[in-house]
Amino acid sequence: MIHMSSYNEIHKRLRRLRGPAHEHTCPCGSPAAEWAYQFTGNPELRDTEGRLPHSTNLDDYAAMCRSCHILFDVENDPERVTEKMRESGRRLSELMSKRRRRCLQCGLVGAPGAMGNHQRHYRHTGLEDTHPQPDGQ
Repeated sequence: MIHMSSYNEIHKRLRRLRGPAHEHTCPCGSPAAEWAYQFTGNPELRDTEGRLPHSTNLDDYAAMCRSCHILFDVENDPERVTEKMRESGRRLSELMSKRRRRCLQCGLVGAPGAMGNHQRHYRHTGLEDTHPQPDGQ
């Protein structure tokens, strides 16, 4: 087990060498918000309470949006997540698997975050939802 300061130092090193996560794009196409440990470290390190899995190898991290990071942690470290996080992950996963938007200029269909990036990159305008929104959304 290692001290929390080691976990924080690794994240400081990530920001210093790879830049802030928000300067990167999440694999889903949305802007990233956090550096997420990918559960590939050998050895995998934990803080003194046995939580916060991490690695000293910066290649074991990917920039992810908050939603994808939570889903990824729920899938890969089930002992660490609370039931509230699990339920939130299930709802988010259900929403993300159903919600799609279409670019009105070229017809490309994708997740909302990815379509926003597509439109900014290609300077396209106009989106439409291709599936009905979940209740209250």
